[in-house]
Amino acid sequence: MRSGYTYERTIFEDDSSQDKTDVVIKQFGLKDFNKQILRKATSKLEFYKFDNLQMYFPSLKTMNEFIDSLTQIKVDLRSSKERLGCLMPDDNLEICIKILSQLQSQIKSGYTEYKGTTLFVQSQIKDIVKNKTLQINVDDLSDQEFGVAMSDAKNNNLRLNILNKDWYIYDENYGTSEEKHFIQFINGMMEKLEEEYTEIFLVRNEKLFQLYRFSDGQPLEPDFVLFMKKIESDKHVQYQLFIEPKGSHLLQADKWKEDFLKEIEDKCETQVLAEDTKYKLIGMPFYNEGKKSDFIEAFKNKMGIE
Repeated sequence: MRSGYTYERTIFEDDSSQDKTDVVIKQFGLKDFNKQILRKATSKLEFYKFDNLQMYFPSLKTMNEFIDSLTQIKVDLRSSKERLGCLMPDDNLEICIKILSQLQSQIKSGYTEYKGTTLFVQSQIKDIVKNKTLQINVDDLSDQEFGVAMSDAKNNNLRLNILNKDWYIYDENYGTSEEKHFIQFINGMMEKLEEEYTEIFLVRNEKLFQLYRFSDGQPLEPDFVLFMKKIESDKHVQYQLFIEPKGSHLLQADKWKEDFLKEIEDKCETQVLAEDTKYKLIGMPFYNEGKKSDFIEAFKNKMGIE
């Protein structure tokens, strides 16, 4: 929703009897109205049911969030100075309903319905993965790991010289502590993986590509993709695992991302460019250090390792 939207009308029919010289225009912000009035106004219009709003605003988390967004709106009211100086709750409710009715039309007119495709189109890695220059402001007084090289991590348990790891695409990782924990996990699993797979590479997705949720096209940029190859029944099977390390404070808010990742394996379709090659795309549950046992169980199960 855009802020600063203005709506002008004569709100009181009985103002026609007023002296025209007494008619003025005064600007109000909906933030000046009681939020209970805003909530009541939305309840009067079927369009503003929360389930319906989520279709237009997929990132909307709660109705309170939407009500808060309405407080950014400003409205010009034209009436007598006396009347504008003593607006009653019913007057405010009428104003809000009129504004929401017009806003409804604007939301509908600017809405495009999207639906994600289940078809994954192949691209060569050399066309997708590029050298990246990152500009990150690091607070030396903070204990956060984001922006700190993994080879120089503040937490000794996260320190790793990635430059010596052929399986990691880039020379360094500057991610969050959760991402560094995940890389340490892969480093610890590498010996077992190499017993079953070849050409193992972990790619950090630094804004290289996005996936789109099948239901509505909502974009998702998975943090990592793990590539590996295995020979099964005279065919090369190319595995691609989409993985998101996630801090505990984001587990609930980003749950839709995890739900989408889990859909990929069963719903995806892939182009067949070579008869002797098969592609297996797998979306993994979130990697969270505090709940890593869930991820490890799923990972070992998908990879067929102990």
